[in-house]
Amino acid sequence: MRLLVLVGLAVYTSLLGGSATLNLICRHDLRSADISVSIDGRTTYTDHISASPKKLFAILGKRETFSKSLTVPPGEHVVQVHLSSATDGFDQTKQRELNLLPGNETTLRIDAHRNGMSLVYPGPATSPTNNLGSGFPDSLRSILVTLLGSAVSAAIGFVVQEFLRSRKAA
Repeated sequence: MRLLVLVGLAVYTSLLGGSATLNLICRHDLRSADISVSIDGRTTYTDHISASPKKLFAILGKRETFSKSLTVPPGEHVVQVHLSSATDGFDQTKQRELNLLPGNETTLRIDAHRNGMSLVYPGPATSPTNNLGSGFPDSLRSILVTLLGSAVSAAIGFVVQEFLRSRKAA
């Protein structure tokens, strides 16, 4: 019975683990730009962003901030950001590997200025393997490891109980 409950819990946790939130924060000094965000090769968000015509101290251009929250399945993902601005002669694409934890919010900061773009991700590290497939094999592996661990635990418990019974009878 206990094994059945553990299996049910493992299946629930692996398959219905919830989602993660990816907060995109883009700081830029471009007058207007098109932004496109792809996760694992699929475009998930596109928009046109523009700056206000204000100047800071009438000399320096003001850095604009744009933010967007995306709901993403948990796990390791490759996020690609493409930012292009015809008016500023800017066209760059950067990508970053992210490890999104279920139920957590993670921030990817995009810093873009006229001579470059960078992606900053302060989240947990990703594994060195580049697995862009579905999460089903990982879920199946988790279930099998849980089952194997439960079986080994039950076997150890049985051996210890039998050992104690034999010592008590002697």
